[in-house]
Amino acid sequence: MAPDWKVTNDILEEKTDEELSSYPNRIADSMSDRSILITGGTGFLGKVLLEKILRSCPKVAKIYLLVRSKKGKDPNQRIKELFTSPVSSGVLKMTALGEDGEGFQ
Repeated sequence: MAPDWKVTNDILEEKTDEELSSYPNRIADSMSDRSILITGGTGFLGKVLLEKILRSCPKVAKIYLLVRSKKGKDPNQRIKELFTSPVSSGVLKMTALGEDGEGFQ
């Protein structure tokens, strides 16, 4: 039997942001102190996934991006474009600089 999404949505709509933030973040907790490998990280879904992990899982130990050459661009160029493009979120741009301003490793 399929879940009743209307009931689920009604329950969530009744909660305030403060109430929702009090729930445990099981995904972030499960990724704490872990390393993650992302393939396809420069594509649309990869960018969304990477941004979501950076924003909501601050305790991830490392994120590895497997990037291939494509359309005459080497992986380093593609990663630089990923983090500096105008459509990249603020989280990706801050990550590209790093806390020390030295840049992405």
